[in-house]
Parts: sequence; C-alpha cells; structure tokens
Amino acid sequence: MVLPIVDVTVDDYGSLTVTLDGDPCTADDTLGRSDLRALVDTIAHDLGSPVRVEVHEHDGSSFTDIVTPAPVEPAPQRPGPARDAAADEPPPPVRSGTPTALASVFGISGEGFTAGEEVEICLVFARQVADEHGTTQLRLPPAALAAHPRVTLIGRTSGVIAISETAS
Repeated sequence: MVLPIVDVTVDDYGSLTVTLDGDPCTADDTLGRSDLRALVDTIAHDLGSPVRVEVHEHDGSSFTDIVTPAPVEPAPQRPGPARDAAADEPPPPVRSGTPTALASVFGISGEGFTAGEEVEICLVFARQVADEHGTTQLRLPPAALAAHPRVTLIGRTSGVIAISETAS
C-alpha cells in the first residue's frame, strides 16, 4: 500500500510549507509549528486513511512518522418507527456456507471457490461511515490507483459491494 505523503518544510523562522503528494496543501502561508498536529490530523481524517508525514527542519535534520485518522463513530440512528430486533442484526452472508479465509505466517488460504475461478485478494486499509445519502468517498494517491486499478468498497451493514473498474 502506498500512503499519501504529507511533506513539511520548516524555514528559519518556524513557518511551515506543507504539501500533500507534491501538491500545496493549504493556501495559508502563516502556518507555524503549533498548527502541524491539527493540520495532519485533519488531512488523515479527510482522506480516511493513514498518511506518511515527513518533516524537514531548516538545519537539515528530518523525521518521518505515520499518522492514522481517529476512528469515525457511526452516525446515530434517526428516530423513526419502531424497529424489530432483526433489523439490528448484520445481513446474512452473500452465500450460505461461505467459508472463512484462514491466515497463517505463510499467507492466507480459502476454499470453496469454483475451479479455475479468478479470486481477488482485498485488504482493508481504511473504514468510513457513509453520509446521510449513503455515499462515501476516499481520496487515493494516483500511484496507488495506478498499481491497483480495481478498488472494492463493501458495505458492512447493507452488503452492497461496489467495484471500480479503470481502463488499463
């Protein structure tokens, strides 16, 4: 996985120049050291994924850190008609008897696929809560999309599976 890179350059006066994947991150050129944590937290939250932060000091020293977004709390349920207990349960699996993949130090394995079937291996590296319209959006670095053009979104409650297909 390629993480978005937040590059921070600190000048002689402690002012910051910040870019996200090489693009200017903010038009505010009065950022100081005290603004850095909030800015990086906001970037990680807005992207919905961890970010790599590289700070370059005016004396030539530098350090790198990974910042993850704070967990997003699910939106509260709107008051409405009484719901039965079954509505609060997760949806049934797509196919009854769906086997569980088994992870080990040697990798991962699963069974029950059709012989010759192409099996996609998906890693969850971010979670988001859909907005009031049932929509979610995540900004991904162009390099990540170039390396992995098919992105899968899975609704944990609705069971909706959305797969992006980009031209290759």
